[in-house]
Amino acid sequence: MLGKLYRKQKFWALAEKELFRAKTTLDDNRSVISCMKCVYALEVTINQQLGDLFLCKSCSTREKTFTERFFHAKSLYRLALEKLNLSEWRHSISSPGKARGEQIICRESSFTGCAPDLQVVKDSSSRNDKPDIKFDSRRSRKAKELKRVTQAQGVIVGHNRRMTRSTYRSLGKSCEITPGDVQIGDTTYLDSGHLSASSVACHHNVTDLETKCYATDFECDINRLCDKMRCWHCLHLEAVESGSLSSFVHMRWELVHRKLSLRLLISIGKYVGICGDIHDAHKLFLQSISVLFSKNSSCSKYSPSLTLLIDSIGTDFPGDVLAVERAALLYYICWFTLKSYAYPDTRKVCCEHLCIGTSEIVSILKVAFLLCCEAPLLFQKISRLLAVLYVLSTSVEPFSLSPSEVGRESQWASFFHQASIGTHLNQQLFYGMTQKRQSHHDSDSDSLLPKPLSTVMETLNSLRIVPESHENLEEFVARFFQDLPCAPVICISLISGADAGLLRELSCCPSTVEAWILVSHLNSENQHVILLPVNTTLEGGVSDDGADSSSGVSFKGKEFVKSWKCPWVSTVVDYIAPKFRQILEGNYYSSSEHFREDTKENRLLWWMKRNRLDKSLSKFLQDMEDLWLGVWKCVLLGEWPNLKHLDSIEESLCEEEKRVLRIFLSKKCYLDVRSEASSSKVPIDIDSLVQSVFEKKHATPDDVNEVQFVKRSPIILVLDFEAQMLPWENLPILRNQEVYRMPSLGSIFATLTRCRLDQAITFPLIDPVDLYYLLNPDGDLNHTQVEFENWFQDQNFEGKSATVPPVKELTIALKNHDLFVYMGHGSGMQYIPGNKIQELDTCAATLLMGCSSGSLSLKGSYAPQGAPISYLLAGSPIIVANLWEVTDKDIDRFGKTVLNAWLRERKEASSECVQCKMRVKKYKSTDCCTHRPRIGSFMGQARDACTLPFLIGASPVCYGVPTGIMRKKNV
Repeated sequence: MLGKLYRKQKFWALAEKELFRAKTTLDDNRSVISCMKCVYALEVTINQQLGDLFLCKSCSTREKTFTERFFHAKSLYRLALEKLNLSEWRHSISSPGKARGEQIICRESSFTGCAPDLQVVKDSSSRNDKPDIKFDSRRSRKAKELKRVTQAQGVIVGHNRRMTRSTYRSLGKSCEITPGDVQIGDTTYLDSGHLSASSVACHHNVTDLETKCYATDFECDINRLCDKMRCWHCLHLEAVESGSLSSFVHMRWELVHRKLSLRLLISIGKYVGICGDIHDAHKLFLQSISVLFSKNSSCSKYSPSLTLLIDSIGTDFPGDVLAVERAALLYYICWFTLKSYAYPDTRKVCCEHLCIGTSEIVSILKVAFLLCCEAPLLFQKISRLLAVLYVLSTSVEPFSLSPSEVGRESQWASFFHQASIGTHLNQQLFYGMTQKRQSHHDSDSDSLLPKPLSTVMETLNSLRIVPESHENLEEFVARFFQDLPCAPVICISLISGADAGLLRELSCCPSTVEAWILVSHLNSENQHVILLPVNTTLEGGVSDDGADSSSGVSFKGKEFVKSWKCPWVSTVVDYIAPKFRQILEGNYYSSSEHFREDTKENRLLWWMKRNRLDKSLSKFLQDMEDLWLGVWKCVLLGEWPNLKHLDSIEESLCEEEKRVLRIFLSKKCYLDVRSEASSSKVPIDIDSLVQSVFEKKHATPDDVNEVQFVKRSPIILVLDFEAQMLPWENLPILRNQEVYRMPSLGSIFATLTRCRLDQAITFPLIDPVDLYYLLNPDGDLNHTQVEFENWFQDQNFEGKSATVPPVKELTIALKNHDLFVYMGHGSGMQYIPGNKIQELDTCAATLLMGCSSGSLSLKGSYAPQGAPISYLLAGSPIIVANLWEVTDKDIDRFGKTVLNAWLRERKEASSECVQCKMRVKKYKSTDCCTHRPRIGSFMGQARDACTLPFLIGASPVCYGVPTGIMRKKNV
């Protein structure tokens, strides 16, 4: 399990080490495990996990050729297949003696010349025996391999050689792959990048390893596995009818066997597809259906039509058994079917086995969407593929939908897009609220429905991401859009890897496109979805920032106590925007530098470097907007133009320009704007046309060019985990707007439900005077303490300075106050742990001014972690925090500016509302107006108060929902 966790976090070396440790542990304890089926299940799991590790590592490092890692993955998958084919699985009760006496049927002649032979390279009769291998650096690799074979004390297993009991036992212990730097006996193997001396070996040399691997390498074992499978539906009925314990035990083991088989076959199918054999991968996934439904025509569920069998995977299956595995199988069948669309020859061959159109693919994926709602990563993949298909259906000819869905593409695309973002967090929210519901139920069992419990139940309902059945999906989607908040929601995802390659092939884009940006604009009335290729890589620009080597100044910072740790391990941002990572690293090291001599010249050099980084970040944000979004940048403002805005610009357009522009405005799904003008008979500057439409829509009558400075309604950015580290709020078009960010749309629903005082009030409200502060608890930020301590005391705010209060005091402060202000190092979670925060039913709005207080740590495919997530799970309406490291004096300017602005707005909260020309209505003890500036309205002016408005000013962002400022009567 630990190895699997490390693999998903992309810690390749740690994953390899733990998985091999698991293999060694299983080998050492094999004789004490009484159930051989348990041993086989563990062996299959470990071998598959190792195969997946080698495969994922090769794909992650962007290796273009068929390297040795692919060969290792193939060998491990084949070992797992052999274990699944043992006849022991057909017995109801495991017998160690019988298992050890089983003879393994070796591979048939179809594998001759394709698959490597397994070699025993040491005698494992004693666990402490050392492999009889001598390392000779002067010999070639091929010579070493031959020597290992000839000196091995074991037996070489050939294609048709019978495996005796002693051979099998020896093979079970000795035919292992050992990782680099893993101790076995007294010998340490030091080659961490390759298989070690006791690896699964073969007669092929390195050149042979780099040749293409075909699906026939697995064909024999897969046929044997699938041919002996009975229909799971029939087995289930037989067990229920018999009612005997042995039948249920047998069915339980059958379930384990089929789950392992499906997972392994899916891994092998992906492996074959990655190797380039699309047709065989497609055929392999279709063959995997036999694990669920028998090929025997006497079976009640048998059908000669593969299309009907595929439909049966999602509908004719008892309960939720194998739900995730079935969803994965459906997903990869559809994915490789789409892959064949890009290759007409391959598609023609595949269609001889199965012809699936776009409408059928969408229908199948919707079934998979419902099946895998509890598997976040798979749910994300399926949702995103559905969103992309709906966009493609409006622009690419082969992707036509059923007549019932034509005209609703944008609604479906935007729904599935938002569903693909923050899937882990939605589950965390749902689990946390379920626990709180149970605690409320236990404490208030005698009351009918206390208000806190009703709020919890309402929040739980808002977090349901899928309906109960496929028939209710359309109704569920319609209700979803009706419940959207009044503020526009902008979802942004970065699509990379295999999905980006698939999109590139289907849309016939250049091979230089390595990623795509998927943007969805959602409100209750209209939905628009845009799919843009990333044609430009943002790189360079910080090499001329006054490096130490050219400055002639000696810094203590040359040898840092701590090195910069990137919050994310590896994402698509590293490939399409390497400049951003360089800027953050330069910011960390330059802010950590100390002079040996504090002279005027050294200070000037330091400021020169900092100013260059600031300008570099400003240029990077401008390039993001211009080169990635282009004319679509105005979509981020949250207001969409329509046909009536053509009246003011139509007079200057020719008929062809009018036609293209009307097509653009009438559509709601877009695959790069330039595709609309590709069929035009006259040259059209479509970028200028669309730009003019957006400017007419968004600009005031007096000033069209200053569109980005017009105050508008707030927007909420829902950012994919691979896009959340970028400061989208600081794009020129958004920098002076009121912008919030959230990790998922479900978290928006949950926060609004928990934080609103009443349904009549649109957004949450806080009183900034109801404040608790924690100032400089470590006692080493003298400037910050001098700047704020007396000011806090003059305002009669409650809090602590230069001391660390107990955790209980901080939790009470978060629960009982409207605003919590932290001025210190980091996020403050060293003083109040995240799990303590998440236990709260209600939580104050927070201002966290420490370094990287708003940064989310992203580790592979797991949910990101960070202070904002903990506060959101606790119910905080808004969290203002920093995405990266900041310097104390500049961030103090930001904090002072934003606090002063909130307090000024509070003083005016009960005055007449100029916009609505009426006295604000009172709600209980509060005065509020929905038209007044909110918490996020003052971020722009606070950023500009910084000496470095981008390097420091762009770091603070607002997590949460639009939150108003009110004035409590008794505060």
